[in-house]
Amino acid sequence: MENQERLMDDMIKVKDIERHFKAHAGILTDYQYASALQYSLEKTKGKIKNISARLTKAVEDKQKWIREQQASQGHMKEEMVPEWFEEHKEFRDNKSQRMEELSEEMKREREQLLKELRG
Repeated sequence: MENQERLMDDMIKVKDIERHFKAHAGILTDYQYASALQYSLEKTKGKIKNISARLTKAVEDKQKWIREQQASQGHMKEEMVPEWFEEHKEFRDNKSQRMEELSEEMKREREQLLKELRG
Protein backbone atom coordinates (compact mmCIF):
# COMPACT_ATOMS: atom_id res chain seq x y z
CA MET A 1 0.00 0.00 0.00
CA GLU A 2 3.04 2.25 -0.37
CA ASN A 3 1.51 3.57 -3.58
CA GLN A 4 -1.99 4.04 -2.24
CA GLU A 5 -2.15 7.69 -3.38
CA ARG A 6 -1.18 6.72 -6.91
CA LEU A 7 -3.90 4.07 -6.99
CA MET A 8 -6.51 6.56 -5.81
CA ASP A 9 -5.33 9.39 -8.09
CA ASP A 10 -5.40 7.14 -11.16
CA MET A 11 -8.63 5.45 -10.00
CA ILE A 12 -6.99 2.04 -10.08
CA LYS A 13 -8.95 -0.65 -8.29
CA VAL A 14 -7.04 -3.16 -6.19
CA LYS A 15 -9.50 -5.76 -7.48
CA ASP A 16 -8.20 -5.17 -11.04
CA ILE A 17 -4.62 -5.72 -9.85
CA GLU A 18 -5.71 -8.87 -8.02
CA ARG A 19 -7.42 -10.23 -11.15
CA HIS A 20 -4.31 -9.56 -13.22
CA PHE A 21 -2.11 -11.19 -10.59
CA LYS A 22 -4.28 -14.34 -10.52
CA ALA A 23 -4.43 -14.47 -14.31
CA HIS A 24 -0.63 -14.40 -14.47
CA ALA A 25 0.04 -16.73 -11.53
CA GLY A 26 3.06 -18.91 -12.08
CA ILE A 27 4.75 -16.58 -14.55
CA LEU A 28 6.62 -14.73 -11.81
CA THR A 29 7.05 -15.42 -8.13
CA ASP A 30 4.88 -13.33 -5.81
CA TYR A 31 7.93 -11.24 -4.93
CA GLN A 32 8.82 -10.65 -8.59
CA TYR A 33 5.24 -9.68 -9.41
CA ALA A 34 5.10 -7.26 -6.47
CA SER A 35 8.40 -5.78 -7.61
CA ALA A 36 7.07 -5.28 -11.16
CA LEU A 37 3.88 -3.71 -9.80
CA GLN A 38 5.76 -1.35 -7.52
CA TYR A 39 8.17 -0.36 -10.28
CA SER A 40 5.26 0.36 -12.63
CA LEU A 41 3.45 2.51 -10.12
CA GLU A 42 6.57 4.45 -9.22
CA LYS A 43 8.10 4.93 -12.69
CA THR A 44 5.10 5.36 -14.99
CA LYS A 45 4.71 9.04 -15.73
CA GLY A 46 1.25 10.46 -16.11
CA LYS A 47 -2.03 8.77 -15.40
CA ILE A 48 -2.27 4.99 -15.83
CA LYS A 49 -5.39 4.53 -17.95
CA ASN A 50 -5.34 0.75 -18.26
CA ILE A 51 -3.74 -1.03 -15.31
CA SER A 52 -4.08 -4.46 -16.92
CA ALA A 53 -2.14 -3.42 -20.02
CA ARG A 54 0.48 -1.65 -17.88
CA LEU A 55 0.94 -4.70 -15.66
CA THR A 56 1.14 -7.06 -18.63
CA LYS A 57 3.99 -4.93 -19.98
CA ALA A 58 5.60 -4.85 -16.51
CA VAL A 59 5.45 -8.67 -16.28
CA GLU A 60 7.02 -9.00 -19.73
CA ASP A 61 9.75 -6.52 -18.79
CA LYS A 62 10.44 -8.37 -15.54
CA GLN A 63 10.70 -11.72 -17.37
CA LYS A 64 13.12 -10.17 -19.87
CA TRP A 65 15.22 -8.71 -17.05
CA ILE A 66 15.33 -12.09 -15.28
CA ARG A 67 16.46 -13.85 -18.47
CA GLU A 68 19.18 -11.26 -18.99
CA GLN A 69 20.38 -11.67 -15.41
CA GLN A 70 20.51 -15.43 -15.79
CA ALA A 71 22.37 -15.18 -19.09
CA SER A 72 24.92 -12.78 -17.63
CA GLN A 73 25.56 -15.18 -14.77
CA GLY A 74 25.89 -18.10 -17.15
CA HIS A 75 23.49 -20.22 -15.17
CA MET A 76 20.52 -20.02 -12.94
CA LYS A 77 21.20 -19.66 -9.24
CA GLU A 78 19.72 -22.31 -7.03
CA GLU A 79 16.90 -21.23 -4.81
CA MET A 80 17.59 -21.45 -1.12
CA VAL A 81 15.42 -24.13 0.46
CA PRO A 82 14.72 -24.12 4.19
CA GLU A 83 16.05 -27.04 6.21
CA TRP A 84 12.57 -28.09 7.34
CA PHE A 85 11.54 -28.54 3.69
CA GLU A 86 14.45 -30.89 3.02
CA GLU A 87 13.61 -32.84 6.18
CA HIS A 88 9.97 -33.10 5.11
CA LYS A 89 11.02 -34.25 1.62
CA GLU A 90 13.24 -36.91 3.18
CA PHE A 91 10.35 -38.00 5.42
CA ARG A 92 8.03 -38.29 2.39
CA ASP A 93 10.62 -40.27 0.44
CA ASN A 94 11.15 -42.63 3.37
CA LYS A 95 7.41 -43.01 3.83
CA SER A 96 7.03 -43.93 0.18
CA GLN A 97 9.82 -46.48 0.47
CA ARG A 98 8.22 -47.95 3.62
CA MET A 99 4.90 -48.24 1.77
CA GLU A 100 6.61 -50.15 -1.05
CA GLU A 101 8.28 -52.45 1.46
CA LEU A 102 4.98 -52.95 3.25
CA SER A 103 3.33 -53.76 -0.04
CA GLU A 104 5.97 -56.40 -0.77
CA GLU A 105 5.53 -57.85 2.70
CA MET A 106 1.77 -57.91 2.27
CA LYS A 107 2.19 -59.67 -1.08
CA ARG A 108 4.32 -62.36 0.55
CA GLU A 109 1.81 -62.82 3.36
CA ARG A 110 -0.99 -63.08 0.83
CA GLU A 111 0.90 -65.74 -1.12
CA GLN A 112 1.58 -67.64 2.10
CA LEU A 113 -2.09 -67.53 3.10
CA LEU A 114 -3.15 -68.70 -0.37
CA LYS A 115 -0.70 -71.64 -0.15
CA GLU A 116 -2.09 -72.59 3.23
CA LEU A 117 -5.69 -72.43 1.97
CA ARG A 118 -4.87 -74.59 -1.06
CA GLY A 119 -2.75 -76.91 0.87
